[in-house]
Amino acid sequence: MISLTSEYALKALVYLTQQPGYGPVTAHVIAAELDIPGKYLSRILRDLVTARVLSASPGRTGGFRLACDPKTLRLADVLAPFERVLGARAGCPFSNKSCDDECPCAGHQQWSALRARLQAYLRETSIYDVAFSSKQPSRPARKPRKRRTK
Repeated sequence: MISLTSEYALKALVYLTQQPGYGPVTAHVIAAELDIPGKYLSRILRDLVTARVLSASPGRTGGFRLACDPKTLRLADVLAPFERVLGARAGCPFSNKSCDDECPCAGHQQWSALRARLQAYLRETSIYDVAFSSKQPSRPARKPRKRRTK
């Protein structure tokens, strides 16, 4: 229902929410902990910084951290940079150019209802709700492994 990019964004934000002080954690550590390709995750995290969901700080003690309180950060805000289909003006997912409320295609009514329920869930649910509703304990951030020198 959501793209792999959005799934990785949600996983990274849940991970950051579970960290003391909500970060900072480097992209390398997040990628290793969540088994997400590092370059792909770095692009996602940069997009989330641009969207003001995350903040980033450089240097040895730097990394990514939540830019706001996770109790007020809605899933819709996290997904907004990545999911066009969730927007209010999203077109027909079945490629029917003339499909709208006045001239619907065969799947329009069911799709519109499903999209409305999903949008409501994403607007009502915070990243904090998701991060701490799980029975799984949070994992502390790992330190990156030192590289062996030859």
